Amino acid sequence: LERTEQFSMNLSMKVWSESMITYQRIHNGVESTDMAHPSYEIIGWVAFAIFTAASVFFSIIFTKLYEDHYETEILVTLTTIISLTLCVCTVTIVPVDVYLVSSTSNWISGTKFEWATPALINHMLFGVKTAYYVVFAIIAVLCFIVLPFVYFYYEEWDEEEGTVMKRSMAALKYTTLTIAILLALLMTGLLLKARTTDERTDMDWFRRLLTSSGAEKSLSFVIAALILFGMLIYISYTAYGLSALPFYFLKGTQSAESQRGDIESRLVEIRERTRAINGRYTSTNRTITKRDKKMLEDLARQERSLTRRSRVVEVESHTWWYKMGTMLRPFQILIGLAMLCVTWLIVVSLFLGSIDKVANSICGSDCGFILNNPQIYNPLSQIFLITERYFPIDYIVFILIVAYFFISTLYGIMRLGVRLLWVHLYQIKLGETPPQGLLLTTVILILSVLPLTYYTSVVAPQYATFGSQVYCTSSTGTCEATPDLIHPCSIDAPASLCTPTVLSNLLGQITFGNRFFGMVFYLFQWAFILIFLIGFAVSAIRSPPPPGTPTRAEEEEDDLVSPTDNERRPLLTGNGARVGSGIGGGNL
Repeated sequence: LERTEQFSMNLSMKVWSESMITYQRIHNGVESTDMAHPSYEIIGWVAFAIFTAASVFFSIIFTKLYEDHYETEILVTLTTIISLTLCVCTVTIVPVDVYLVSSTSNWISGTKFEWATPALINHMLFGVKTAYYVVFAIIAVLCFIVLPFVYFYYEEWDEEEGTVMKRSMAALKYTTLTIAILLALLMTGLLLKARTTDERTDMDWFRRLLTSSGAEKSLSFVIAALILFGMLIYISYTAYGLSALPFYFLKGTQSAESQRGDIESRLVEIRERTRAINGRYTSTNRTITKRDKKMLEDLARQERSLTRRSRVVEVESHTWWYKMGTMLRPFQILIGLAMLCVTWLIVVSLFLGSIDKVANSICGSDCGFILNNPQIYNPLSQIFLITERYFPIDYIVFILIVAYFFISTLYGIMRLGVRLLWVHLYQIKLGETPPQGLLLTTVILILSVLPLTYYTSVVAPQYATFGSQVYCTSSTGTCEATPDLIHPCSIDAPASLCTPTVLSNLLGQITFGNRFFGMVFYLFQWAFILIFLIGFAVSAIRSPPPPGTPTRAEEEEDDLVSPTDNERRPLLTGNGARVGSGIGGGNL
């Protein structure tokens, strides 16, 4: 596998270097423009292949880091790796999409290149469209069928009576519900009545959105539903993680000595309170009250958590990582400041994009606040438009932002735990995440990444819709002598000169074809900004919690897991026996 992967990477880099040489020769006028189309297409898809290989590597590392080392299942591991890889692939298609449509436009004359015939453009976009639909279809199958099946398959583990057939049938029984939901979404999308254009939307761009086939309508509705579910994750885990993660690096942690001192003082306080409560009943025959009984239980839980934390601090204080962290503290602060700048760049761009949509949309909420041409300056959009002309720099910037969102969501999951509303299900920890928790975390991460395809059109509307394409308004048909007549492409521009991205068409089908999704998506933009601001204010004002204080998720976990489970786990799994999984070993 390693040899195959190395050979693939070497081949990709060779094709990449040759493509870049051809790319430079074309723009310098050395080569015929007839050769431009295949070169552009190769460059785009080779870049996609390289980042896909990198996403496979990342998915393997992530899974191995977080899965429970004493409680693993090969089916769970493979499902997690494949799901995360496809999840990342969904958004890495976007820069390729933008690059291919931008490559057809001549920025000097404001016209299409000679090679960019309608047939060749349709051929390029068909490949991108196929990639989008294939990846989205596989993600829908993973979310509604594969991941639920694997989850329940693992829940049905029984060392004495369980067989593969029995476990499969039991898992399939529970998965029937999610399959029914998927079929219902497909049928709803197929049966929805197609809308028509009016005087505000009587343009070629809108008319093309209404020409999709029945299969495309069904899949688009499922994609819209997945993005909607993902936005619920987005305004909770991602918004919190984005606001709190920079302060994690900026505020740092206390030294091991300080932590041990604080933990010991708190343990002394807890034991004194416990003795005081017990002292009320030792010399009398009174029955302990419910209030005092509950207080003793709370104190016992806090003592367990602090004792466990004390052991962790003792072990960590002797590791090379702890000693290295002390020396790298200045770099940690710099990373926190960089994250703070990126965070505010994203949020400000989202805010300006949301204002632009409501102020300058062609048809307002009736078509999902679609913009004809952005009127408000957007810093992130400008960065993408500048770097897009130097592909793959925009690809790298885009991937870095996606990775930052991904890490922020993961940080939010680690702090809050995997929850269903207010019910805590699993805690995500390095090397201690149970298989069920890993699968649910995978679902959350997949759903959190999908809305990025929509938010790209909000924070960088020009980039996501037309890239760096321009068109000439001169009556002569070319603007080489009159560059002031060259304008960025917009929805009302001639279709022969401006080619919209496949992503903009897909999102347009969703928001223009169904008013509900367009309106809800827009409202979720403001919900995300509001929750981010609240989380940011709380994270900035609140001092770091005292060392040894468990997170809220860990406190709730203490009610569900025996305090000695983690210590006994190696013994329990030493002979191949499986530790009880889930909440009380039952089904979700």
